[in-house]
Amino acid sequence: MSTGNIIKKDIIYTYGSTKKFSDITGISRTTLYDIYNNGLETASFNTITTLAKTLGYDLEKLKQGEVEVIPELLEKITMPAVTANSAFEEDILRSLRQLSIKGQIKVLDYINDLKAAYPSEVNNG
Repeated sequence: MSTGNIIKKDIIYTYGSTKKFSDITGISRTTLYDIYNNGLETASFNTITTLAKTLGYDLEKLKQGEVEVIPELLEKITMPAVTANSAFEEDILRSLRQLSIKGQIKVLDYINDLKAAYPSEVNNG
């Protein structure tokens, strides 16, 4: 997965939308879409620094075009509010929260693969 795609998934997962992330950070949506599509080659140092700080990335790695999460910074980022309906779902959410953003993205990708392979007979939305 490209750097731009990882950043996009992290932004959407953590903040819900590009617009909300843009409003919070001051990074224009145009700049964010450029990063999603082309990576960080043309991004300013200020933009890269803001991405690192708000998404918990290692700044030095990010300047090199690599995404690496720093666990200590990640702890400061709050996960989206999700409520569980059962003890089983609570256990899944608890386990998911123990993973890094990269790990959470991999789990979501795997879940999407499983949904395609084993569709539910009940429509859960």
